Amino acid sequence: MPDPAEPNLYELRRRDRPAFERMIEELRSAVRGRVEDAGLRQAAREVGMSATGLSNFVNGTEPYMRTIRKLRTWHAGRSGEPMDPP
Repeated sequence: MPDPAEPNLYELRRRDRPAFERMIEELRSAVRGRVEDAGLRQAAREVGMSATGLSNFVNGTEPYMRTIRKLRTWHAGRSGEPMDPP
């Protein structure tokens, strides 16, 4: 069940595509940094994804909403704060 405090990602994508894209790029940048530091497989384990899936995301594919939620959770755990809603 989605967290009621989490912005509705489907609605955000529909209502404000530029803000949605900025959020994705922020996540992509954070993941790229982690992959550079720890390697693809380690970063994928930390996020809870396959290495192939994470590689696809880093290389620019549009992620599924479930993947975005995993990445946002991972990002919040690394920064100590939830990701600012767009």
